[in-house]
Amino acid sequence: MAIDVDCTLHLSRAVIGPRRSPIREPEQVEELAKHIVASGHHLVGMMAYEGHVASVPDGEVGPVGIVKRWLRTKSMEDLAPRRKACIEAAQKYADLEFINGAEPARLPRAWMKAR
Repeated sequence: MAIDVDCTLHLSRAVIGPRRSPIREPEQVEELAKHIVASGHHLVGMMAYEGHVASVPDGEVGPVGIVKRWLRTKSMEDLAPRRKACIEAAQKYADLEFINGAEPARLPRAWMKAR
């Protein structure tokens, strides 16, 4: 099994990004990871992909470009430490084979060993 972490940016009056999961905070990840392992399943990975900024091209000029760059910066300031804490929370219960979305992207260990 893999845990999908919500990577949206929550602003005072808006939520930016796809709401892919109700799991958002490290405490929620830890609780879910503990439940997965305790129920006899294998936790092998985590998805934590920031599609709302990763899919937005850089270099746009003018006001739209300024807003996009601000949103990317704000989002990553929020997400980077939260994603790291979520990974650490899951790793208390399982040796994750993959993490999709971590900076930089990580490949499965089995694939890396085979190369």
